[in-house]
Amino acid sequence: MGRILLHTPVASSHTYATWDPAAKGTNITLSTGNLQIHSSGLGQVRATIGLTSGKWYYEVLVNGTSSSNQVIGFVAGTFTASHYTGQDTTSWAYYAQSGSSEGGSVMHNGGGGVNSGLTNYTVSNIIGVAINADTGSVQFYKNGVSIGTPVTSLSGTIYPAEGSGGGDMAGLANFGASSFAYTVPTGYNAGVYT
Repeated sequence: MGRILLHTPVASSHTYATWDPAAKGTNITLSTGNLQIHSSGLGQVRATIGLTSGKWYYEVLVNGTSSSNQVIGFVAGTFTASHYTGQDTTSWAYYAQSGSSEGGSVMHNGGGGVNSGLTNYTVSNIIGVAINADTGSVQFYKNGVSIGTPVTSLSGTIYPAEGSGGGDMAGLANFGASSFAYTVPTGYNAGVYT
């Protein structure tokens, strides 16, 4: 099964990204080599590696007791650790909240108007993020299937990011040091690394 592969180490000479303990909100805790995030309230964390060129893919296993208010995405500009991913004009995130008009949408600047009406995700789902830093576009995936249209017209350095809009959530990131649960999109690097 795919989720088991998420923990199979990959032999490589690359230095893979993790979540950055120096770039996280006070409600965020990290564990498992800074790949596991848990949040008890509003906030976000960004990755240790920002992308300015190339095509990169990573996954997040939603593994808490609830996915309520979980946001998985990226920051392309100013990072504010006390905000949730998707709250600012510089961040976008696939939002899990079920029962909300903004749930199952790509959040940006505090609203769910980007790719609204998408399928919500929940615990045990795997969210993939494909970042094309050459063209400034990002595509989200749920359990290996692309959702909505890509976010486009991005500029500057793009950092993977994850957080919470206020509730309890958890997720385990795979930036490529382990095998991926789903097939990496054609032409993309398997992970985020230097």
